[in-house]
Amino acid sequence: MLMAAAVLLFGYVATHRDPVRRPDPPQAAATPSGLPRVTGDREFGPPGLKLLVTGVHPQIIDTSTGRMSPVPGVRLSDGERAAVQIVPAGTIVTEIAPSATRTRTTLVPTTGGRPILLGYSVVVVPARHGTDLYVSSHDPGRTKVTITTPAGVARSSWTVGGTATPLRDTAAGLVVQQIGDRGVADLRLLDPLSGATRRVLSVGGILVSVGPSSVAYVPPDCRGDCPLAVTGLADGRTRSYPLPPDTGNPGIGAFAPDGHRLALGVPGQYRDGRLIVVPGFAEVLDLRTGEFLRVPGLDTAAERAPDLSWSGGTLVLGVWSGSGGQVASWSADRKDQLRVLPAEPPGDASFSSVTVLPP
Repeated sequence: MLMAAAVLLFGYVATHRDPVRRPDPPQAAATPSGLPRVTGDREFGPPGLKLLVTGVHPQIIDTSTGRMSPVPGVRLSDGERAAVQIVPAGTIVTEIAPSATRTRTTLVPTTGGRPILLGYSVVVVPARHGTDLYVSSHDPGRTKVTITTPAGVARSSWTVGGTATPLRDTAAGLVVQQIGDRGVADLRLLDPLSGATRRVLSVGGILVSVGPSSVAYVPPDCRGDCPLAVTGLADGRTRSYPLPPDTGNPGIGAFAPDGHRLALGVPGQYRDGRLIVVPGFAEVLDLRTGEFLRVPGLDTAAERAPDLSWSGGTLVLGVWSGSGGQVASWSADRKDQLRVLPAEPPGDASFSSVTVLPP
């Protein structure tokens, strides 16, 4: 159970890290296999664009200077790691210690003060509007979701059967992944106030990404080069996109804010008894035309896809090795070029990630 929670919080999907400005860092942080590799023009980002790094060293990166600073209010003991979300209510910190049997989640209020305990082994999703939080906890055979104020006070709660993990609050409802008695993971759209099902989005399948208006997943019972399904939250309509051949299934995705593009991260794979590594990569799907564009200059190590998040029309990618990370950006108007940020956040491939902070 702890391992599953750790993967959910810190794995492919997952977020944050002393002032550093290195004018000429190495082109790639190499592993014994020569991976990962990140190659491109060294450029600082635009003013105002900040990134959140999570894991052993939660930090905020100012991309216009490459400077890194600790996340306010986050204090970790030796060996601890943390997944961090910055939301309107404050900073949500989920900590895991090497010897722990469960995670601990707190909220550091925007006004400062002592952290507020939200629970142990819980999943927390911010409400789409306002400062409330959805806090889910699991008991055998059921899940309780509590709508909680920034002061940690419960407004109301509801219960659903099975294991339900809130993913995102949207205009259409609360998107959850729900595992029932048969062990099948469904994607559902729920009424956020009552937990009633508004729509079943997918029965089975592998979740790739949840956006503000759509969800992307690989359909169930698929082998080999599978199509990617994208279902609208409001109308339930699904469009299938054939993936390029011999690329494997995406392990993570991120919808662009305008809903026109979907970035996909394909993890690297071992072959021939782990003797050969097929590098992972990123590609961008135009949801209007079905065209795929491969992001140049980027290869990831085995069993790890790049981190993906958007700032407007710019895709920000994070690539991690055992010794640290590299951050790059890509956009459709410069589709043949990868820009590499001259900053190397500390972290590792197992527990670190980087995402764009909202403006």
